[in-house]
Amino acid sequence: MQDHRKADQIATERAEMLGPLLTPGLDPAKRSQIIREISNRYQISERSIRRYLQAYEADGFIGLRPKGRDYHGKASSVDDYLVDQAVALRREVPTRSIRQIIRILEMEGMVAEGQIRRSTLQDRLEERGYSSRQLRMYYSAGGAAARRFAHHHRNDLWQADLKYLLVLPATATEKSRQLYASVFIDDATRSIMHAQVYEKQDLFCVMDCFRKAVEKNGLPDAIFVDNGSQYISKSFSRTCAKLGIKKLHARPRSACSKGKIEKFNRFLDSFVAEVKLKNPKTVAEVDHHLQIWIQE
Repeated sequence: MQDHRKADQIATERAEMLGPLLTPGLDPAKRSQIIREISNRYQISERSIRRYLQAYEADGFIGLRPKGRDYHGKASSVDDYLVDQAVALRREVPTRSIRQIIRILEMEGMVAEGQIRRSTLQDRLEERGYSSRQLRMYYSAGGAAARRFAHHHRNDLWQADLKYLLVLPATATEKSRQLYASVFIDDATRSIMHAQVYEKQDLFCVMDCFRKAVEKNGLPDAIFVDNGSQYISKSFSRTCAKLGIKKLHARPRSACSKGKIEKFNRFLDSFVAEVKLKNPKTVAEVDHHLQIWIQE
């Protein structure tokens, strides 16, 4: 079971890496250019990238699972597989320290506690071009991300977000509760694919809202999200990869990259002002009013 999870994680990372190559209608020259860019960014040979792409086109997500080799790293405390995981963690949150990365790897069960030395991992990350300084330079070069993601057809791209709504007051049987809204919006049409009220701002509410959005509207080609823990989680990344959905991340602290979501958040602010006048007592009541508000 552990081996299967590791194989799925590797396949998920490969699928995310291949994301820019999955855009329909790429001509050979553009495809070659993107392959070179991916090769430089991830320090992986162009031949390997083409092999992964061929496997994905033939067998989908399953084709990206590692085959016929030991990727568990028993011969070295920091093998290529672990460095791949460390690179992914550093890319997700550029400010993560070496100590934090090692701790996450230990908590995920990828290595035993104390197996990796900080100096060793630091050296391996520098070899890959993922020191803190290098990664800050990488992110600063991506300021026009939102404009690149502008799409013109329904289900080309969805944007997702979580928003604080209101606090339900305490009752004789319940403590006061903070409520949140999870939402998926179509980039081209501005349509709300699905929005729902939840008691927690966690992975479950994202996955539940996403599932309902897909059930109502079909699969999007890509999803644009921020770097919240729910969206960078392995479960959400793996789900997107298995469904063939490209997952695109907003540059940290970039407000302009999620303009459509921010407009919807202002729409929600007006909803909150109205629903408070009705003195709702339950999550179901608030969600009921939200669905009516959206339909109107």
